[in-house]
Amino acid sequence: MANHLSLFMIAKSYSTRLPSKNLQDFQGSPLYLYGLKKMLSLNLPIYFDSDSSEMCDQASKLSPLISTHIRDAHLLDTSTPSVPIFQSMYSYFHLSDERSSVLNVQANSPNIELRTLKKAANILKYSDTNELLSIYSYDRSNNGSLWGFSSCRLMNYGDPYVHLPDSFVIDDSIDIHTQRDLENSLLQTTNSKE
Repeated sequence: MANHLSLFMIAKSYSTRLPSKNLQDFQGSPLYLYGLKKMLSLNLPIYFDSDSSEMCDQASKLSPLISTHIRDAHLLDTSTPSVPIFQSMYSYFHLSDERSSVLNVQANSPNIELRTLKKAANILKYSDTNELLSIYSYDRSNNGSLWGFSSCRLMNYGDPYVHLPDSFVIDDSIDIHTQRDLENSLLQTTNSKE
């Protein structure tokens, strides 16, 4: 039996290295909306979390598949790891089915290939994977563009800095943190369309 799969995206309105990185223009859309549009092609429920009501409003206007959540005040600190934010979203949206899984798509990884996104979604839907991570092809280090969980793993995660993936997908997309990353990501996306 297939697991119920939901897609997550979390996006802050502020950042330190590249100011307002999630609002930066990426081929005609703010970075986070570019990613959400790609996620919509999977035709799955999408849950979007942000500290910005404006970003939530824009996200919800894209599709009825997108539900939004304003980040809880106690999770706004820049040092907050992602896992407690995911747990807060999971509880807020009542996603407590024991056969459910969540796939987080990082807002600042816009050039992740659709086929990679679909592959990760299928692994979580059709296997007993507890935790999935995307890794780079050249050194197998954590890429971070995709991070998936079974409901049991997510809600009983423990130390949010200790990852225990039992599935991986290869992804060489660029995780945008600086202006140079943004420029390289735009170049990579342009070159992949040629």
